[in-house]
Amino acid sequence: MKAMKWAIGKGKLVQVTDADLNAQCYDLVHTGAVHQLKLLIQNWTDGDADTVVAYNVLNGLDAWRKLYHNELPNVDHQIRQLTDEFTALKKK
Repeated sequence: MKAMKWAIGKGKLVQVTDADLNAQCYDLVHTGAVHQLKLLIQNWTDGDADTVVAYNVLNGLDAWRKLYHNELPNVDHQIRQLTDEFTALKKK
């Protein structure tokens, strides 16, 4: 979890390189956890999210960073929009 927060903190445009990973979370890289994360994300995404993690991704934490910054804000917007529409229905 700490490594995932660190990857998100790199920002939307800065990739998480293998050198970054070796310096920040050496154990996760060498136990295969970062690679497993990439496979998990690739297997469980679909549509736009799948496109985000399929191209120009260096490793699992880089895939998570891209997914977080590119897709989760859209979901938040959709949730807010749905909530607003539901609230408007209640008022009528």
